[in-house]
Amino acid sequence: SDLPSGSEENKLPNPQELVENKELEALIEKALESLPIKCRAVFTLKRFGDLNNKEVAEQLNISIKTVENQMTIALRKLTAFIIDHWDLAVLAILTHITLFL
Repeated sequence: SDLPSGSEENKLPNPQELVENKELEALIEKALESLPIKCRAVFTLKRFGDLNNKEVAEQLNISIKTVENQMTIALRKLTAFIIDHWDLAVLAILTHITLFL
């Protein structure tokens, strides 16, 4: 066969890996859902929408200072969530990392 020993077929995730990824995604989603609506909107646009503070402010019709304050609140609340759920977070992250070893 022309496929090397580390063929693409061997790199496909198995069903257990897919479930473990879903668990990590669910934990992240739960953390984001714990945020107040305005914090979640600001955090999501900045982190997942790749917008800068000015762009977020324009899109949400708020001041740049409000964007900065909401990001600070979001990061504090997400940190607290992770601390409160550290056991689940560590397990999910370690499981996710092992997928790439």
